[in-house]
Order: sequence, then structure tokens, then C-alpha cells
Amino acid sequence: TDIVAGVGDVISSITDGTVYKVATGNTGFGNYVVIQDLNGNLHTYAHASDVSFLTQGQPVAAGDKIMLAGKSGTTNAAHLHYEVKSSNGRSLSSVAFLGNTWITKEEANSPGANRHIPYKAGAGK
Repeated sequence: TDIVAGVGDVISSITDGTVYKVATGNTGFGNYVVIQDLNGNLHTYAHASDVSFLTQGQPVAAGDKIMLAGKSGTTNAAHLHYEVKSSNGRSLSSVAFLGNTWITKEEANSPGANRHIPYKAGAGK
């Protein structure tokens, strides 16, 4: 799932879990973070401009800042690529995990908007 985000927008974790991987470099995903949730699912957040906030094995809570959006890797524009895989590698519906936690482009651009994208109500760490 691709979500509108500008370079430097704060990206927050959708779920509680542990940092499974922090990667930088010239891959298709560019700079990216993988969070393993409490059920073993792997949540990938890709195309970051900065992933220096995390280290492998670090615990995270839903709403914690995990990266800054960007356009690293194979992409033509800044955005967040978000996907989820089960512990056995099967692709899961990322939209099901996003639920009502994400915000629309209009909401993101409204005056006083919480710029944490995806948005988690009450978050902002």
C-alpha cells in the first residue's frame, strides 16, 4: 500500500512490536524499517529519508516515531510504502492493519494537522 507523504514527514508505527530490521542503501525499498508485531507478522515501512531512530531488537509501541518519509529506492516521488507479511512470508492485507489509523491527503494538509503519517489517534511521541 502506498500512502501520500512528503519528504521529512514523521512516520509512526502502526503496531506494538520489535524492530526486526533497519536497512539503508540502494535497494528497491531504499531505506526501510521492518517491525515484528506481537503475532509475528512483519510490517515493512519503505522509502524513508531517515531511519536512524531505531536499532534492531528495539521495542516500539504503536504511535512511536520510526522514520522520516522520503523517496529512497525505486520510486519517482516521496511516499510511504507499507506492507505486511505473516511469519511464514505470506502477504497480508495492509489495509486491514491500517484500519482507521491513517489520514487522507486533505486531512494531512489541513491547518494544525498531526503530521504523523500513518496517523494513530493520541500518538505523537
